Amino acid sequence: MKDIQIWAYDTQGSLQAVRSNPDGILLSALDVSDITLDTDLDLDSLNGNTIATNSGVVNDGTLRVTIATDVGTSVNISGFSSTIGANIINSDGATIDLRDRNWTITETVPISTGNTLEVKQLSGSVDSINVLQLNGNTINAGAGTVGTGTQRMVMGSDSTTMVVGNVNSDAADDETPPIKIGGIARTANPTAVAAGDRVSATFDDVGRQVVGLYQVRDLTTTAYATLNTNTETNLLAGAASTFHDLVYIMGANTSSGAVSFDVRDATGGGVIATINCAAEATAGMAPIVPIPQNVVADTWTVDFNDTDISNTTVYVSALFIKNV
Repeated sequence: MKDIQIWAYDTQGSLQAVRSNPDGILLSALDVSDITLDTDLDLDSLNGNTIATNSGVVNDGTLRVTIATDVGTSVNISGFSSTIGANIINSDGATIDLRDRNWTITETVPISTGNTLEVKQLSGSVDSINVLQLNGNTINAGAGTVGTGTQRMVMGSDSTTMVVGNVNSDAADDETPPIKIGGIARTANPTAVAAGDRVSATFDDVGRQVVGLYQVRDLTTTAYATLNTNTETNLLAGAASTFHDLVYIMGANTSSGAVSFDVRDATGGGVIATINCAAEATAGMAPIVPIPQNVVADTWTVDFNDTDISNTTVYVSALFIKNV
């Protein structure tokens, strides 16, 4: 072995030459603790063995890292790769080709309650998993016959079952077959419900649906007025956001002479109809279709259209329905 010439700085910053003999003994009087190396030390052997670089073969020149026994493991593996053969052998000795994505697994695989089984679709495949049996029974495909292999959907007993139509309200009909509806056959009236509540349709005991003319009872109203002056008289006051459509009107003349009166759908408005009443008689009309009020919330009135109404009294009664 040759002498090694080492140059180092002492603690005062002066460059000093440090030598060693072939036995590795320092010949300079410098304290080793005061030496600062000026260049990196390049080692090419350990204990007389050439250091293995870029190689992991086990030999005397291979460096190893030993984990201290009094601390936890501190090795971080950032990547791992492995190569396996194209074919592997399962526990029953059968060979499986890993390149074949259509495997058939005949073993029973229990899935415990509470565990999660994640199933992902294989890229380029139509079916990832083909389940042939449930609880040991063959699954019925494309059939609804009752049997142990027929799958069923059971609604939870603590939830509400809700069936909705295929088209929303105020949307164009898609002309699919309509759903048959039914109702309740009644021979007595049911108890009335609150406004806005859901109700069942009413039918008679042979299935004919009961329909009320014009409007429901709660939206039907009557009116009454007495005419004995030549002044326009209110018959039915208007209501906000409501049309009062005339269904029926009648006048009863108590005088000894014939008289006529006009009907208007607004105070001072145009005449809708004129009723002629004979002496001591009644007259009126009930149109097939209710006469619609022209303007919402207006007041219906009646008025004599004769100038000579002395000793004349006519009692006017009417029936209206409420619309919006």
